[in-house]
Amino acid sequence: MGSRSACIRAVALAGVLALCLSTERAAAQIYLNEIQISPAKVELYNRGTTTVDLTNWKIQGGLGEYVIPSGTMINPGEHKVFTSLGDIFEPIGGLIGVLDDVGSGTMQDRVRYGVFGGAPSAPPAASFAVSMSRSPDGSNNPAPPLIPNADELFWTLDFTSTFGSQNDVPNPNLGSSLCINEMLADPNLTLAAAIELCNPPVAFTGGGDVDLSDGYLLSTAFEVQELTGTVPAGGYLGIELDDALNLEAAFRVDLFAPDGTRIYQKSTYGAPEPRETCYGDCPNGSAPADGYDFFTSGGYDTFFPLVCSIGFPNYTDGEGSECVPAGVPGDDAPDPEVLERSWGEIKRAYERLLRK
Repeated sequence: MGSRSACIRAVALAGVLALCLSTERAAAQIYLNEIQISPAKVELYNRGTTTVDLTNWKIQGGLGEYVIPSGTMINPGEHKVFTSLGDIFEPIGGLIGVLDDVGSGTMQDRVRYGVFGGAPSAPPAASFAVSMSRSPDGSNNPAPPLIPNADELFWTLDFTSTFGSQNDVPNPNLGSSLCINEMLADPNLTLAAAIELCNPPVAFTGGGDVDLSDGYLLSTAFEVQELTGTVPAGGYLGIELDDALNLEAAFRVDLFAPDGTRIYQKSTYGAPEPRETCYGDCPNGSAPADGYDFFTSGGYDTFFPLVCSIGFPNYTDGEGSECVPAGVPGDDAPDPEVLERSWGEIKRAYERLLRK
C-alpha cells in the first residue's frame, strides 16, 4: 500500500479523538544525493519533515533495479546509504532514479549522466574514491531542484567521497576557465588518445598561464588522470591520455580545477563520422562547455571532424589554414575521408607501437 499508518481512535462524549502515527508519502522529499557507479552504492537524503518508510521503493539503473528491504526508514535530515545493489548502473552513461512504491512507482528523483546526460560518470573506486555527488547537497538552502532539468548544473564528482554525510564539493562552474578544444580517440588503438586544452586570453584564471600540476584533473567513466604541463595564456596544450582512461570507449571527458570545481565537459558520443579522426572546435574554443554527446558539444555547429592539430590552433586543411565555421553536413563540412595525419601524430603512433 502507498500509505502505512497506525491510528488509535478514542470516542468520548465531547467528540472523536484521532491519534495517527504515520509515515509521509505525498509530501516526501527524497533526494538522490551521492552515487558510486561501480561497485554500485547510493545515498538518499530526506529533506522532508517526516520519517519516510522506504519499504519496496526502488533504486533503478539501466541494467536493473534494487528493491529497498521491508522496514527501511529514513528520518528527516538523514543521509542513508545503500550498498550491495548489484551491477545495475551503466558505466559510460544512463539514468539513475529513485521510485516510490505507489502503483507502478513514481519517480521521486533522477539523474542523467555520462553520455546520456549532464552529470559526469564516476569511474570505479580504485585509485580515487570517486562518487557522483549532488552539488549543492540536498540539504542546501535554498533547496536544489528534484529531477533537475540541467543535471550538469547540480551534479559533479567528489574525489573524496562523503557517503553518510553532507556533500562538500564545489558547485560546477562550466566554461569558467580552461576549455577542451580538440579530442582524438582512435578505436583501432594505433594512435594515442589525446585532448587539447585551450586557455582563453581573458578567463577565470585572470588571463595568465595555467600550471596544470597545481592539481588539475581529467576524468572519464573509467579512470582519473592528474595533469601536468602549462597552458599558455591565449594558447593550447596537447595532452596524451593514460590508457586507463579508455577514451575510445568512454567518449566523454570532464575537466576539474585544483579546488575540485568541474569546469568543462565534452564528448564525441554519437558522432556520425569515423572516430579515428580528430574532432575540434571551429572557431577555436567556441563549442559549449556542457556537452555530453557529439551534438550537445556543438556537433556540426561549432564542433567538427577536422585535420588533427593537437597542441595548436585547429585547421581546416593540411596547409595551416585557420579554422573557420564549416557550415552544415552536406554543405562544406570537412570530409574525414580526406583528412591527413600530422607528422606529430605519425610519430606518436610509431612510439605507441614500439611500447606494445
